[in-house]
Amino acid sequence: YWDLLTFQFIENKQALKNEIDEWRRQVADLSNEDFITSSAEMMQRALLQTANHLTEQEVVQHAKKITQDFIKTGVVINEAITFLNSKAEEGHLCILSTGSYQSGAAGFLKALVEAELISSTALDDIMISGAIVDWENKQLIHANVHNNKIKGLNNLLQSKRGFSLDPFSENNAHEIYVYADDPEGNDFGILSLAVPENRFVIAHEKNQDASDRLEYSRMTWNKKAIN
Repeated sequence: YWDLLTFQFIENKQALKNEIDEWRRQVADLSNEDFITSSAEMMQRALLQTANHLTEQEVVQHAKKITQDFIKTGVVINEAITFLNSKAEEGHLCILSTGSYQSGAAGFLKALVEAELISSTALDDIMISGAIVDWENKQLIHANVHNNKIKGLNNLLQSKRGFSLDPFSENNAHEIYVYADDPEGNDFGILSLAVPENRFVIAHEKNQDASDRLEYSRMTWNKKAIN
């Protein structure tokens, strides 16, 4: 949702598009801390180009509207949301982690609740982790990308539940399952929080090649394994 949300509040859309296109060519060759730094710098530059009057509530509301449109047109994958809702209703703590704005994720979740795809019972056990922004000052506080997703996740868990998780550890006190779609990039860190048999990568055309750094199962949302 980062592009869709940001461009809604940008006057010179073509200039920002050109800047993002150039950045994406460069960031593809970066890894780890360099990737995080470059992503944070690009997000900050985009924030400074948004309308002066932009408020967090406007971002939440536009994300909600996008999601409502996506629900109507079938872009939102029902199997994924049904799975999320069922696990949360069972009392499992569920966290939606996104590289986009956390405020946008809040709007996404609001739309799902209003469409009755997420129940009030499930909502009690669903949290969101994303890029944190001081909207009044247009300042990026936390870029929720790559291994920074672990930092965002743990800050949230520590503040709300009083514990944190260690990557590549079988000593975590809680059983962890991770569902992601970018094992070589943004989701490498959060996938590493689970033991190999609990890592699931949702299949699409950009993750066809198996990772040589991480063991996981590649599947669809209706639990069909993809080799």
